[in-house]
Amino acid sequence: MRADLGQAFLTHANKLLTQIAPVRRTLAGEGEAGGTGTFEAAKRMDKVILVLFAGAPTTLSSRQLAAEFETAATQLVTASREPR
Repeated sequence: MRADLGQAFLTHANKLLTQIAPVRRTLAGEGEAGGTGTFEAAKRMDKVILVLFAGAPTTLSSRQLAAEFETAATQLVTASREPR
């Protein structure tokens, strides 16, 4: 059971890393500052991931957390497609 859970986590983590790879490249290349665009989207996603995977405290309900995750993911995709 432990091996199955470990494998499921690794599979999910790899999918997530693949999805955020464009953002990681953008941040590494531009050193973006400010509160908009890719940097802000990445910060939002980071907060959600900390709650989901690291047990960070939150006042959000499960439904609100799911909505925040979806919003942050959409913002990341949109920001990563913006012209530089």
